Amino acid sequence: MDNYLCQHLPVPYFQIDKMGKILRYSNRANHLFKPKNHFLEIVYVRDYKKVEEYLLQNHTATSTIDLKLKVGASFWGFYTCTITWEKDVGHLVCTEKNHRIVELEKMIQVQKRIIETKQSVIQSNNLLLESINKLLNRARI
Repeated sequence: MDNYLCQHLPVPYFQIDKMGKILRYSNRANHLFKPKNHFLEIVYVRDYKKVEEYLLQNHTATSTIDLKLKVGASFWGFYTCTITWEKDVGHLVCTEKNHRIVELEKMIQVQKRIIETKQSVIQSNNLLLESINKLLNRARI
């Protein structure tokens, strides 16, 4: 894609190499993220490993990843990033996630943890009941 087209895309778009070095970006990406030289410079530190693994994936398929990205000087936003590879060049588009969706995803994660905890408690209770039954059976003998 030529530089003019790249700059005028109406979405946050990056052209990157396999290592995450930014080759080009759209005006919208520049306005939102103020990118430097490497994509990791706008990624939240705790997402670095996820991005590095993402970049090392098979470069023939389109893939998607959810990331926390630096917006402006000091704000963070949640984005879904989709990349398609053309030879060794990645075409990366970042779509902002609606804050309500992020809240709902967090609520779902909490509910999953609650269910897992309840299941663990039930298993522990079952083991305890089995042990009590064994003790009672031994006491009767």
